[in-house]
Amino acid sequence: MERNSSRSALNKEAIEKVRKGNYERIFDDARERVRGWEQTHVITQNSKPERTTP
Repeated sequence: MERNSSRSALNKEAIEKVRKGNYERIFDDARERVRGWEQTHVITQNSKPERTTP
């Protein structure tokens, strides 16, 4: 419960900055990681998959 009391000590502007800042940080980081994964794993429309000969 102590956590809630310290949070209520923040004004509305500070609470909004924390919420928005957390959202931006989480989703910006995720966006970068997804783009990196895509570059490694996704085949582009113009490229063809490599064929392996038996």
